Amino acid sequence: MKAATLVTLFSLIFTGSVAAQERELSLLVGPANKVAPSSQPPMRLAETLEVGALSALPEAAVGSGDALASLDAWNRSRQLPVRNGIARPLPSPLKADLALQPALGKRKSGGGWLSADLKGRTVWGTSVYVAQSHRLRLELRDVRLPAGSQLWVWSESGETVAFDTSLRGEDGTLWTPSVAGPTLYLEVATPAGAPSAAAGPAFSIERIAVREEAVALPDKETGRPEGRKTATNGNGDPALLERLRSAAEVMA
Repeated sequence: MKAATLVTLFSLIFTGSVAAQERELSLLVGPANKVAPSSQPPMRLAETLEVGALSALPEAAVGSGDALASLDAWNRSRQLPVRNGIARPLPSPLKADLALQPALGKRKSGGGWLSADLKGRTVWGTSVYVAQSHRLRLELRDVRLPAGSQLWVWSESGETVAFDTSLRGEDGTLWTPSVAGPTLYLEVATPAGAPSAAAGPAFSIERIAVREEAVALPDKETGRPEGRKTATNGNGDPALLERLRSAAEVMA
């Protein structure tokens, strides 16, 4: 079995189903539940109204060197699970204040775009770009959305993933499903006539989970890493390879 098999098992976040992605991302930011189906598409406010992303970060080597060093140290110490990403702070917090309930016009609000659709739903959308990233996932904090609210994420490929507040944890934090590529679009819509939350935003966004590069693991026969050597390879240790394979079987 080539190392590519292990890379697949450890990198389901990037190549597998949504459910598999959530299993893998639990290694980085904690577990999440299944996403929710949606029969209604998003308005794509941030994508259609902006040329670039509303929030942008440089590559991790420039903006999060300490976090990369910590990731490197963890993996070089051969601890499990292998870590393949970091959580990075945004340049400025984003705040989705849907209590404003605008008319059919569109305006900027809280680092995103706020509008209302023809069905009377209040809609807010934003976008985040992280240079040289392979996969992204946003952390929504203090989520206070009314019942029936719908959320979506997508990347430059355009395929949307719908979800709802069932992903919210007991502390009010919600990690979105992940998307591939350096840009993540997020949109939320609250039902028409839904009561507004108390004063303050429906949620805020301060961090994004980032996968920067592919994981290189040792080849089973030679013990040498295939492809690009990274901090997450096993440095040719067959015993470590077996530990990684066992962990991968548990995750599968």
